[in-house]
Amino acid sequence: MALVKQPATNATSTKQRILQVATRLMQQRGFHGFTFQDIAKELGVSHVAVHHHYKTKGALGAAALQAYTAHFVAELATISASVRDPRGQLQAYAKLFEAVADGSDRVCLCSIMAAELVTLPDTVKPEVLRFYEHNEEWLAKVLAAATGKRSTTQWIKQQATSFFALLGGAMISARAFADPSRLTSAASLWIGNLPKT
Repeated sequence: MALVKQPATNATSTKQRILQVATRLMQQRGFHGFTFQDIAKELGVSHVAVHHHYKTKGALGAAALQAYTAHFVAELATISASVRDPRGQLQAYAKLFEAVADGSDRVCLCSIMAAELVTLPDTVKPEVLRFYEHNEEWLAKVLAAATGKRSTTQWIKQQATSFFALLGGAMISARAFADPSRLTSAASLWIGNLPKT
C-alpha cells in the first residue's frame, strides 16, 4: 500500500517526496507524532520548503489520505479485474494489509488516523471516513458475490464492516507483537468461515 512513486525531477517531485515521507511517518507514529521539521530533516530541506508545498499540517494530512485512498481504490480495481473468485478477491484484499504489516513498523494510514479521529483537524477527518466508505462498499460487493443471494443486504454490510475492522485490529496486534502471522491467520480464518454459496 505504498504510495505510487513519481519521477524525482522537478518541484512536483519535491512535493511528492514530502507526501511520501509524511505518509510513512504517520503510519509509524500517527498524525501527532511528527513535525514538518522531521520531514525537512529526512529530505535535507528546510522546514520552510515543506510549508511552501503544504501550508498546514492539516493540509498535508488531508493530501496524504487522499493519495493513500486513491492508490488503495486503484488496488481494489486491480483485484476486481485480475481475480475472478470472490473469496480469492478477499484473500488478495487481505494481502494489501499484510504487505504493510510484514517486516515493518507501519500500519494502515487510515487505521492509525481513525484512532486519532477526535483530535484530527477538521480538514482531515472526512478523508479518513472516505477511506472506510470506499473499502466497506467494495467489500460488500465482493461478499455479496461470495455468499450468494441467500445473504441479506444488512448481513452483507455487517460482514464488510466486520472484515475491515478485523484487518485493522489484526494489523495493530501484528505490530505490537512483531508477528505478521497474526494478521494472516485472522484473515484466513475469517474468510474460511464464510458461508458457502
